[in-house]
Amino acid sequence: MALDLSTVLITGNPPASLIVAEGDGTTLVVNTDLTNFLYLGRGTAVNPADPRTCITISPQSFIVFDGEDSIFGITQPGVSVLVQVIPGGVSYFQSGITGSGIVVNNQGTFLYAGSPGLGNLIAAFTGTTASGVDPYGNVYTPGGESLISVANVQNIFDVIDQSAPPNTLMAIGSDGSVSSQGVFTASDMFIGGESFVNDIYPPIPEGLVAYAGAGAHLPTGNYGAEGSVLELDVQCFAGRMYMVTLNDINITWSGAGGAATVRVRGTTDGTTPTTGSVGFLSAQAAAVTGTITFGFVGSVTRIMSFNVDTLVRLLLTLQGNIGTAATAQITSLGGLPFSAMPQAALCVYDIGIDPGDTGIWIGGGTGGGTSPVTHTKTYGATGTHCYQGSDGGNSNLKINDNGTSYQGGDRANTYNGKAKTWITFNASAIQSDLTGSTIKKTEVYLNNNHTWYNSGMTAAIGWDSKSSFGSTAADPAGSGIDLSDIHFNEGQAKWVTVDNAIASNFRSGAANCLVLWRNSNSLTYYGYFAGSGSPQLRITYSK
Repeated sequence: MALDLSTVLITGNPPASLIVAEGDGTTLVVNTDLTNFLYLGRGTAVNPADPRTCITISPQSFIVFDGEDSIFGITQPGVSVLVQVIPGGVSYFQSGITGSGIVVNNQGTFLYAGSPGLGNLIAAFTGTTASGVDPYGNVYTPGGESLISVANVQNIFDVIDQSAPPNTLMAIGSDGSVSSQGVFTASDMFIGGESFVNDIYPPIPEGLVAYAGAGAHLPTGNYGAEGSVLELDVQCFAGRMYMVTLNDINITWSGAGGAATVRVRGTTDGTTPTTGSVGFLSAQAAAVTGTITFGFVGSVTRIMSFNVDTLVRLLLTLQGNIGTAATAQITSLGGLPFSAMPQAALCVYDIGIDPGDTGIWIGGGTGGGTSPVTHTKTYGATGTHCYQGSDGGNSNLKINDNGTSYQGGDRANTYNGKAKTWITFNASAIQSDLTGSTIKKTEVYLNNNHTWYNSGMTAAIGWDSKSSFGSTAADPAGSGIDLSDIHFNEGQAKWVTVDNAIASNFRSGAANCLVLWRNSNSLTYYGYFAGSGSPQLRITYSK
């Protein structure tokens, strides 16, 4: 159906020009100008300076008249605009709407604080072809949603509840800060490309995790034989290191002089510790009469680590070789008298991830040796090679070299089937660096460009021995395929921690490349990443 329209040039020269004649019927009038306003009224005496004589049509906006009156138009002096007049054009309006601080045109939707103007733009929703500057000179980012701070506003984005007055649940400040009253519930977040859950939080020492204290004098007792003083139980987790420390203890004796021994005994099998349990710490004081002071700060410690989660039960004991007639009492810690506040006699600290023993035994030699040093090296991809799946429209046919790196898909939707991409590196250089090393951490960097679902995709990352990339390639196979499944949001670029078997096989020479492939047509695994030199491999090792 042809669109019946005419174009009228309207200027600022009075009298106003006729646009719609009485009796024309329903008519759509469009201001096609990008920057200038149109003023419309029922007579020729339309005056832009007198709002009583006219209505104002913003740039690239429209209005519909019923055709029962004649409509005249004019612009500001010296300005000309083209006006499209579409008889019966109500069904054709797609160019834009304007009103109450909202402007919709072929660039997008724009929201203003008050009347549209410079400095009043607060939000823009635009396509990728938008110019980035609205008709009033406000700058926005084309191709998405822009929230723009106006002058003297604290927040540019707020989420509030239905209370009266409302509570601010979350806000983005005009300085870029983000505040929230809620609890962060995401499974992970990334800081500087590092996973908080996998890369940052676990290595951080938690500090003091348990202590046993005394807020008053411990009871007087006869410690001619070893006797129990207090117990401390603590849950230790696999792969972390813990430090047990014993603070200064002052002991007052009555009776004959003698020596004294303080011990920390314990169990690691969950059983109750006794004076016969394995010793963790011990210290002795020389024979004296009266008060014996034990100086243990920073000297009586024990470092421990376990391969499995372990309940450690510690028992502090005291033994004074002073005969059966003498008694003893712990009267203070570190030379300070007890107070109402508990004071720690026995402490356990979490000191972080166990890095592994990298020292060397010298034995009876006269010199030192060379102990392992931790290194972190990053390797850039030398190329990417992408192929259709065996179920693709052209089974196993190469899609590209050094281009978009596809993974997965359903043939009915993507044509490529279960697509796969091999990512090559300088494997010989990696093997040379890693020979004789202990692998501590393996990471991969990928830049996602698209996912089938808005919620993102799962990247299936593994290693392969493939070294040649012809016109076709069968689906990957072997134990190195799909070792680490990791979620990517659409458009997300990040470092991810993967299975150390990937680095181990580069070290042995079995691996020549990484491969992205999952033997599934679920579109959860469909998406694509930047190719060529974008992917990276980062390995932390000691050698």
